[in-house]
Amino acid sequence: MLVLKPCPFCGAKARIGLESLTYTATGGSWYYVMCSRCYCRKEARTQLGYAARLWNKRSTSDRR
Repeated sequence: MLVLKPCPFCGAKARIGLESLTYTATGGSWYYVMCSRCYCRKEARTQLGYAARLWNKRSTSDRR
């Protein structure tokens, strides 16, 4: 089971998003994690578990 930490900026729940990048050379699906309130997000990754780990390691200095 995938557990996401709350947003480090506003404390809201995080959610998983999916981008389908058929126009790129590699194509395929890319996953990202984004805050449901302030919409900050971590960059997209090809593996869902890796995207979740990046989000969970995020600090307030990573604001985008």
